[in-house]
Amino acid sequence: MIHKDKDVDDDVDSGDGSEDDEDTDDKIMMFEYVSDLIPSLSKAMGMEFKIFFIKMYTSLMLLTQKNHDVDEKIQVMGTFAQTFKHIPVLIEIYQDKFIRLFEELLKENDDEINRNVAFGAGVFCQKGTQAMLTHFPRVLKVLSQIFEESTSLESKENALAAIARMIMASPENVPVEEVNNMNINTFNILFAKCLQKIISNAPFKGDLEEEKTIIKMLIFLCQKSQYILT
Repeated sequence: MIHKDKDVDDDVDSGDGSEDDEDTDDKIMMFEYVSDLIPSLSKAMGMEFKIFFIKMYTSLMLLTQKNHDVDEKIQVMGTFAQTFKHIPVLIEIYQDKFIRLFEELLKENDDEINRNVAFGAGVFCQKGTQAMLTHFPRVLKVLSQIFEESTSLESKENALAAIARMIMASPENVPVEEVNNMNINTFNILFAKCLQKIISNAPFKGDLEEEKTIIKMLIFLCQKSQYILT
């Protein structure tokens, strides 16, 4: 079990508190190991891991609630994104819950959370396109907020990369007009109208791994006859 409610014994004063500190450190370390193991298993086992993840889902979601630390939310959001990347069918099952989770986590106003939310949103749209199409407008709002409000370059770049994933997944369903109506002129990507703006943010200086996503998007657009890069 990853999540464990507080036991009555936890209220007992242990004296100098050193045992409690050690216990807390052990739990943090264990959670880090488990949160790394889950995506690794999903990659290795594929669909066979689906049933095991479903059993863990509720415990993992509890870690995103308000009474949990920011570090736990960062870690579990990354775990979700990496796991769903390898088992896309889970996106169809949990799509509604995660759209609400993306919106809720933005209230934390934390750059690292925003970075993982952006990555997760991009993965959801890329790997679960059909299930996510109706959510594209809400996802764009989330990503625009991350780009505008985050202070870290990595978070901003992950928001840009997430939209690049959306474009590659279904370019005809990226609602450019709706983006314009949201009055997010500072959001440096307006698909088809302001494509040069995303190019102006390259090369990425914060998250170099996501630089590859932008390159893939540009190659993708070059291969589509209806899109012309100038």
